Amino acid sequence: MHRRGRARPLCAIAWGVVALGSAPACRFDSGGVEGTASAVGEASSTASGGSGGSADASMGEVGTVGSGGSGDAGGSSSGSSSGAADSTAAIDPCADGGGCDADASCMPDPSGEVAVCRCNDGFVGDGLDCEIEPHFPSLRAEAPCGATVFWSMSYCEADDVAVQDAFVGEPGVQYRVSVRVRGVLEEKSYDCAMPEGHWCEGGVPSDGSDAWNDTELAVATPATIVKLNAGSSGGDHGIAIDEMHDVVIEGGSLLSVSILTLDDAQARNNDDVVIPDLPPAPDAYDGQFVQLDAVAIERLN
Repeated sequence: MHRRGRARPLCAIAWGVVALGSAPACRFDSGGVEGTASAVGEASSTASGGSGGSADASMGEVGTVGSGGSGDAGGSSSGSSSGAADSTAAIDPCADGGGCDADASCMPDPSGEVAVCRCNDGFVGDGLDCEIEPHFPSLRAEAPCGATVFWSMSYCEADDVAVQDAFVGEPGVQYRVSVRVRGVLEEKSYDCAMPEGHWCEGGVPSDGSDAWNDTELAVATPATIVKLNAGSSGGDHGIAIDEMHDVVIEGGSLLSVSILTLDDAQARNNDDVVIPDLPPAPDAYDGQFVQLDAVAIERLN
């Protein structure tokens, strides 16, 4: 005898593949018991290099996933890929200084694409090349009167005085400086090649025993001595000086203005001379003084 019932179809199962023959479609549940074959799960083939499949054990459907795709419950796969989103990083035109001089500041122009260079405070140039802005300091030497000397009411006791400061400029660069010399000074006889008013460059006292004040400007580089009160020794009063002269000065050079009284005495400002716009104007200065200010500076090299 043989058992009655429906004939059992033959099904062959290979690894990961359902083999279909002439027999009706077969379906197995998780327990391996024959179920009703309603549909056959479709297999989605993967693209070259694809991997990953998912099977619904209860439905018997197989889905495979390709690279960049995903298998759905119905065994179908959908693949999509997206490249990196296009993006343009903002370019900083002032990166690494923007080509500006080390003594300049960089700022983008209104478009944000072009570097604009400006020299920092204390420097001059176009921003690509900057150099130290030249500056001549105002120099003022004062020799105030002390007590009246015993031999004459026209003279007073006074001490030597000297002031120093540096000319600001590029080291190694020479400048022509137009200097305004003003003050109240007694005259002194000097020997010099080309005297200009009371300005006597390279001058030396005509008489080594002359005790009238020796007033001068000294430039360290290039070494220059200029007498500022050239005239005739022997006066008993101070005279007004207001002159313009040029002198060559190298950047960074030390400057000195001095009034040497030599015998610790000098002529008073007996005529009450006032130099407009300089202290103590409108009052007269009691003694002697000289002040130097630059009105123009020109680079020579």
